[in-house]
This record gives sequence, C-alpha cells and structure tokens, in this order.
Amino acid sequence: MAAKVGALERGGMDYLVSLPRKWVTVYLPLAVFLFVLLFPFYWMAVTSFKTNEELYDYKTYTPFWPVHATLANFHKLLFETDYPLWL
Repeated sequence: MAAKVGALERGGMDYLVSLPRKWVTVYLPLAVFLFVLLFPFYWMAVTSFKTNEELYDYKTYTPFWPVHATLANFHKLLFETDYPLWL
C-alpha cells in the first residue's frame, strides 16, 4: 500500500524511469509524429526548387533532393501569372 501511495505522489510515471522504455514510449512516437507532420513541408520546399525534368523523371533523378536547383518556378509564379494581384 505504501509503494502505491509513493508512486501516486511521484506522479505515477515510474515506468519511464529506465532509458530504453522511455525511448520506446516517448521519443520514438514523438519522432514518428514529427516526421509525418513535417514531411509535407519538406516535400513542398524541395519540389519548388526542382526543374520540370526532375519532377517527371524519377528513374534518372532522386525525388528527395533537387540535382539542378532553379528559381524558375518562383519567377514564373511571381512575374508570369496573376498570383501577386490575387495575393
């Protein structure tokens, strides 16, 4: 009974005392959650710097990093469309 009361007074998180268990129950799910949350932003940023050839040819170019980075997509968006007017 005294051990149960002691655990309640400490907050009841005794199962997180050992480091491997803490990694499995806290840090690993947090890392997976952050990856799922941040990957779309990474994908948008990387895609915006790719050329059209890199966007469509996955056999030659890697989909996760631009080989020939370009600002042509930003130029087209800002100067060849009505996006600034709509913004």
